[in-house]
Amino acid sequence: MKNIFKIVLPVVLLFISSISVAQQQPNVTPMEFYSNCEFQPGKTKADLYKVIEKWNKFNDRSNDNSYTAFLLTPIAASNVDFENTLIWMGIWDNFEGMGNSLENYYNNGTEIAEDFNSVWKCNSHAFVASLTTYEENRKDKHEGPRESEIFSFSDCSINEGVTYADLLKADAKYSAFLKKLEKEDPVFRLFPTAGMPQDASFDFKMMDISSSWSQRGSETQTFVNNGGPLKQLETYGSIVSCDSPRVYQMERVRLGKPWVK
Repeated sequence: MKNIFKIVLPVVLLFISSISVAQQQPNVTPMEFYSNCEFQPGKTKADLYKVIEKWNKFNDRSNDNSYTAFLLTPIAASNVDFENTLIWMGIWDNFEGMGNSLENYYNNGTEIAEDFNSVWKCNSHAFVASLTTYEENRKDKHEGPRESEIFSFSDCSINEGVTYADLLKADAKYSAFLKKLEKEDPVFRLFPTAGMPQDASFDFKMMDISSSWSQRGSETQTFVNNGGPLKQLETYGSIVSCDSPRVYQMERVRLGKPWVK
């Protein structure tokens, strides 16, 4: 079922909303990615931090608390300049907040956009809609993204003949297994809505989060000891096909709603 989401945005959101209702989840979260961002000659992350500080002040003056932003540094990936490549990931609290934030930035943030462009060049800008497939179960009761976490992404395609009802049943079964293992952090499915390459061959991305490398190692060991790889294959093997995950170190550079009022 290649490229099933290369259709108009309203239809994509209608589909995702139907899943959200079925899962009794309150909303779908809009996100954006600036990918393959490489530093301009002579520029470093120190220069980027200066622009980010200016950008944060711009958002504060605009009373825009709808946006949470992260820098992702590649740890495990292919065809990447590890020393000079970053990804910018942003999350809005809802689509209304996204619209207001973008309108303010494109109308009033020209100078800051030029500052960003002077520091790095990003070769891709895409929007996605995020849907939670496994709710967080944090023992520390922490609300919101931490200042630093581990993110992994896989590109996935739904197999021929599989329905979305099949996918939801698989999610429910697998989530129950993860809950039994006391996995703390959530898992998300990211549906592309705009900006993806025309030759993209996946239907969605899976995004998994770990609070730290030690937690990732501990949960992976628990996963393996309890037959996780086989359980994953039994649950999703006939449903979806996913590639090898890319792993990134996350650094939070702005915290917004719903964690900041």
